[in-house]
Amino acid sequence: MSLQRELEQSNFDVVAFRRRAIERGLGALEALAGASAGRFLVRDGVTLADIYLVPQMYSARRFDVDLGPFPTLRRVDAECSTLAEFQSAHPNVQPDREPAA
Repeated sequence: MSLQRELEQSNFDVVAFRRRAIERGLGALEALAGASAGRFLVRDGVTLADIYLVPQMYSARRFDVDLGPFPTLRRVDAECSTLAEFQSAHPNVQPDREPAA
């Protein structure tokens, strides 16, 4: 079934779709990271891969994705979170962040 058709269905579960998409992407990245990861996704220096990983992990947590199957990604995400640059870019510290309801 095409995505367009799925979206047009009245019983389409958007949250479940998001979770599946995130899980699929993280699964593929976890498989690749095993061969390249050091301290970060590609050895021991921050790369664009890490910059893209962190928001995906944030989204995964936001949509309650089980991160258990992704130990390398969790470790790298935690390592990134120790750096001031990632801390200052986190969505929760942005001035235009809307307060939680």
